[in-house]
Amino acid sequence: MNPYPQKKVITFNKHTDDFTFNVNYAELEHIPSNELKYVGALNLTQVSLSGVAAALNKHTAENIEHKGIKAHFNMDDSGILNLVNVEFVAEKTVTEDDDKDSTLSKIGSTISKLFGSDSEAPEKAEEKKEEAPQDAAKNDTQKANETTTEKVNATETESKPKPKVVILKEPVTSDEQVLNVLPLTQEQFKASKTKINELNAIDKKRIERETALNNLEAFVVDAQMKVDMEEYAECGTAEQIEEIKKLCSETSDWLYDDGYEAPTEMFEEKLGVIKEKTNPIFYKHWEHRERPDAVAAMNNMLNHSREFLKMAKNFTKETNEEKDIFTEVEIGVLEKKIEESQAWLSKSTKEQDELKKNDDIKLTVESIREKMANLDREVKYLLNKMKIWRPKKPVKKETENKTEEVVIESTSEEPAKAEDQQETPEAESAPESEPVKDSGVETTESTEPPLQLSDGKEEDEHSEL
Repeated sequence: MNPYPQKKVITFNKHTDDFTFNVNYAELEHIPSNELKYVGALNLTQVSLSGVAAALNKHTAENIEHKGIKAHFNMDDSGILNLVNVEFVAEKTVTEDDDKDSTLSKIGSTISKLFGSDSEAPEKAEEKKEEAPQDAAKNDTQKANETTTEKVNATETESKPKPKVVILKEPVTSDEQVLNVLPLTQEQFKASKTKINELNAIDKKRIERETALNNLEAFVVDAQMKVDMEEYAECGTAEQIEEIKKLCSETSDWLYDDGYEAPTEMFEEKLGVIKEKTNPIFYKHWEHRERPDAVAAMNNMLNHSREFLKMAKNFTKETNEEKDIFTEVEIGVLEKKIEESQAWLSKSTKEQDELKKNDDIKLTVESIREKMANLDREVKYLLNKMKIWRPKKPVKKETENKTEEVVIESTSEEPAKAEDQQETPEAESAPESEPVKDSGVETTESTEPPLQLSDGKEEDEHSEL
């Protein structure tokens, strides 16, 4: 059997004018006659073609061969046959056009250049040459002409163009009329769509009912198996286990007797009753199974937190001034959180171990996860602070230049007054000069001239060194 979709081409070779053809079912001998009548009309479509003669006349020549009219059909995924298009097909035999600069023209131009321009240019020089060289040149020319003629003949034989076949296609106007299944009217389309929606709703309800039935049946079987196991039976009292067994047995009997005809709501209601009785036991069993892993994970986190705390204490201002990453308050908060978590875990584990498996849970897995999250938040805070910490840049101390002033006293009655005092560093200052007693003026090692004293009539003068 051919897969869908597939294509089919029908060729008409003898028609030269407009015509009509029908598409029918064929090879139906394998179908019994009583079943064949349900198929309906065997004629699927009727196709009318127009413009056939015009297409043939348009492509009529000696080098054109008609290949007929081809109708292309396509069968889609739904098994419906559709007409794609109809076209007239012909084959035209053509040869390649000779090139403008063909081999013959190239050889001819070369010969004319050799024996035309070269012989005409030095006319006067050739007249003065002797006859013997002219005869030799004529012989060479004749040989060259013979060789060239042979090459031209060979080239003409080899350069014959090969014929090419070009396929010509001309569309033909077609009119398809469906005979077996007519298109739906607007009312028929709406009615069909409504019916499909109703069928979809029925399928949805059927699936919901089957799902609820399967869920109830599977949960009853699973609950009966678990309550018979010792690890589940220890998580509940004897009365609870007996009640669950009785409820599961009654539900199972009801399913096999009248349950298959019950509605979806009844299945969901019975499943909810059984889950209400079994969930406390299943939850306690899950807590006892998951608690050891949770306690081990918290102990592991406490150990890592202590190691980090020990390292963090070396990066405070009191212990390391160059790397004062953490403060004493932050270290204290983390240390307190570790101690509180360890104390809570030890106390809760001891209390839980004293209880029976069917008692209410005190140390839950959720509470352990919450304590671990709080401790992990404190550790990550300090860890991130360490990652983004950068050492402080050293502060450069700038020294101030200081200059000193030397005051000169005059020998007059009124002493000279100094306006400014300049201080200079000891390393950069020059050695001070000793005062000269004879002149009564202090001198230095500089090249400045000695100071003149006032005569007493004018105002006192002073100067700076």
